[in-house]
Amino acid sequence: MPTEGEPQPEEGTGVLPNPDWVMLGRIGRTRCHNSLGAARVALNKNKTAALLHMAGGPFCYVSFTLAAPRKGVSYLNLHWPEGQDAAIPPAYPSVRAADKELILFDISTPAQTDSYLVPPDLFVYTAAGSSPSVQRLPPCTERGKKPFLMDNLATGILRLKAEDRYIVADLNVYSEEAGLRAELCVFDSYLNKWEITPKIAFDDHINGGQFTNLWSTHHVFAFAGRFLCWIDYFSGVLLCDFSMTDSPVLRFVPFPGEKEYHDKPMDLAS
Repeated sequence: MPTEGEPQPEEGTGVLPNPDWVMLGRIGRTRCHNSLGAARVALNKNKTAALLHMAGGPFCYVSFTLAAPRKGVSYLNLHWPEGQDAAIPPAYPSVRAADKELILFDISTPAQTDSYLVPPDLFVYTAAGSSPSVQRLPPCTERGKKPFLMDNLATGILRLKAEDRYIVADLNVYSEEAGLRAELCVFDSYLNKWEITPKIAFDDHINGGQFTNLWSTHHVFAFAGRFLCWIDYFSGVLLCDFSMTDSPVLRFVPFPGEKEYHDKPMDLAS
């Protein structure tokens, strides 16, 4: 356990006065320091700084560089407690999703990036005034039809409206003889564990009970304190209602004009 402690912000200091909202970029920056103490000193007046511990790795800090809305994009900083000896960064931070005061991000190392088999460490940053905090999520050991948590565009976070808890969910869409099927791997902060919901009930009257023939997740966002919405810009929206966390219901809502899109390759040269 490190003894340096966390940065202590001073009144009236920070990168800039905290705006009500920001546009947060997905790709973070890695900033290397000679030690954890050097990182703490560099962040002493940064109100967004928080300490975390990587699984099997070092303690380090994260912070945010905030830009006023309409003037720029804010981004996540990883403050690594070791000097950078090579051109390759020692770790890569990336934002996956956000809802209210919660930000879901991951940190991957070059070994994880090269293997394409080991998902990165996942963390939840809570922006609580001048005392933000970071929780490392336990590793997901569940196995589905495809590996979970490998696509950072398919993972969302939801701050439940009626309870002091949150949900992190990762969507897998896979192919079977009867067509495409979906499964979720869900982390409940109250239970502090991951579970697979492979047989999700489909409440789909708009599309005649049929899922789309093509799917690629382009974005996921939280809505109304109960829904996570996965979006395919060409197909539609998959909505999951987590108001009943024991039995989530998944619904597919196709976009208008779906029949105009074809599953056959297009000849762009013609």
